[in-house]
Amino acid sequence: MAAKNKKKTVWGLTALPQWAAASGYGAQEAKEKSFAKLGKAFFFFLCLLAAPLQASQLQTSQQSDKDKSDEKEKGDELGITSVLLVNNPQRIQELARQARQDEQLMHQLWDLVEQSKSTNSKLAATGAANALTILNAAGVSFSGKDLRDINAPGAVLDGAVMDGADLRRANLARAWLGHASLSQARLDQAQLGGAYFGERAFFGHTSVVMSASFSGDGTRVASGSYDKTVRVWDVETGQQLQIFKGHTSNVNSVSFSRDGTRVASGSDDNTVRVWDVKTNQQLQIFKGHTNRVWGVSFSGDGTRVASSSGSYGGNDNTVRVWDVKTGQQLQIFKGHT
Repeated sequence: MAAKNKKKTVWGLTALPQWAAASGYGAQEAKEKSFAKLGKAFFFFLCLLAAPLQASQLQTSQQSDKDKSDEKEKGDELGITSVLLVNNPQRIQELARQARQDEQLMHQLWDLVEQSKSTNSKLAATGAANALTILNAAGVSFSGKDLRDINAPGAVLDGAVMDGADLRRANLARAWLGHASLSQARLDQAQLGGAYFGERAFFGHTSVVMSASFSGDGTRVASGSYDKTVRVWDVETGQQLQIFKGHTSNVNSVSFSRDGTRVASGSDDNTVRVWDVKTNQQLQIFKGHTNRVWGVSFSGDGTRVASSSGSYGGNDNTVRVWDVKTGQQLQIFKGHT
């Protein structure tokens, strides 16, 4: 039994296999041939494993090429994905006229806008910007439209009607928005860097803005809103410099002191407050009005604040003067009915 087992020992080759002995092989030659056969078998096995992976990679590559081709084809057939049309008003108007008469073209333009939501492709972004430009030129209203996450930098939307549109996270950097109507539009996290509005616009308040006041040197603007905040803005850059929180209801009125160091505000919470622009702190809160405060104004020397309060058929209807330093009510004027 031991001798039989030895003959079957291939790697030790204590006894040669029959095929080796018949061929006149020595032990070393038989061992090398056995390794060669095993190597070929292993290589074949690896090829079998790699074939599905190579096929998958090829399919993925082909699909990617197809997607790129489809994307380019969509834009190529309209000729609007390679370059912005902002400097080609004749082409914009030509496509706008066609879109008004061709429902299929209108759908193609909207498809380009939708496509930009799911890709960062430059072709898609240019196509979407030009599509919006053409749709706007065609008189299409964007009111109430779901434009979240669109990627359309440089779109020409002058005079666009976008009331109530959802533009959250939209990329409209460098877009032209002169005289665009954006009442109650959602602009949370929208990219508007370099956007042109025809006039400086400040975005940040989350509700109706009721009042605004320039600083004495004209470099800043204070604003009050129904979001219960007072904010200060840089006129040149449009950046928010400060936000003052403390009012518990709508802010109806704001006023900058002449030297630009303080802002006064009046609110539906029946209070008048004074804020320090440099430290971002609330300096004073004036309590005495029994109804909402509609107006506030600093005296020329900045030592006093006047406020007005009341409502139709309501109470108060007074004007009061306050000492900024002490917080005391100096005067109350009654007479308005």
